[in-house]
Amino acid sequence: MGEDQQSPQPLPPGPPPGQPYGSGQGGPPPASRPYGAPPGNAPPTGPPPARYGQASPPPGPWGQPQRPAATPSQVAQAGRLSRLALASSAAAPLVTLVALPYSGVVGLGLGILAIVLGVRARRAAVIAQRSESTGVVAIVLGSVGTAFVAVVLASYLVFLDEITTYNDCNSGANTKQAEAACSERLLEDARRRLGLG
Repeated sequence: MGEDQQSPQPLPPGPPPGQPYGSGQGGPPPASRPYGAPPGNAPPTGPPPARYGQASPPPGPWGQPQRPAATPSQVAQAGRLSRLALASSAAAPLVTLVALPYSGVVGLGLGILAIVLGVRARRAAVIAQRSESTGVVAIVLGSVGTAFVAVVLASYLVFLDEITTYNDCNSGANTKQAEAACSERLLEDARRRLGLG
């Protein structure tokens, strides 16, 4: 026996008396808490697993659940609102030029109605899963038409006296020369109102 002979390594301690091997930290979990269950009374996280034979709903974009298909009534409502919005936006500037100033008030109301219907048409298109372009076009046209009607009404109110004088002059004109004279007088009065004459 030499001094370079190594002493044997001690064996790890066994389980306590009355417990089988593997019942420590490396053994199987108890029956009350299977593999993967959170410790303690913590509730499980994440979506519940699908049952056997039950298909899970297909995921939408970015893993979100897919929205249900639109009903025919939702599709019809989106199309109806889009048509009304486009009709209102197109009629607003045309009605304004019929008989000022009363037609201008009607045209202004139609322009505002076109914007409101365009917003509602866009929302209805989102619900019906249709294109939002018609609602966006109606909103843009309604905004432009409303601005046009507002400018026309403001100009009419600013030059109300000059327009009234022109109408009186033109109603009594019997010749082309008299009508041309009324038009020239209207232009002179408008320049004077703007401070250009």
